[in-house]
Amino acid sequence: MVPKIFIATPTTGTCKMSYTYSLTRLLMYYSQNQIFDGIENQHFEFRTIAGSGISANRERLVNDFLETDFTHILFIDEDTAFPPEVLKTESKRTQQDVAEIKADLKEVLREIKSNNL
Repeated sequence: MVPKIFIATPTTGTCKMSYTYSLTRLLMYYSQNQIFDGIENQHFEFRTIAGSGISANRERLVNDFLETDFTHILFIDEDTAFPPEVLKTESKRTQQDVAEIKADLKEVLREIKSNNL
């Protein structure tokens, strides 16, 4: 399975300069370095949802992720600075871990919806 990273940012519409700088460095690092050892074809997608409800935006992004074949999700808040190696760190998680976590997330969301929580 080809690793696919879903980068998600819930936002109110105003990103901090430190976030923008970090995201630029992340994209530069990613374009110049192999993130997943032994895998040449790497894929990522950046998604953001803007609105006043950060929690609701985050939930929508999780639901979007769960409907895809992406293998990893990385949340980055609009006011967060981070090192460009963050993808390399995330790549250390095994596919089995990711599959189990994704299945657990889907179950939790089903329970929340069925109980109207």
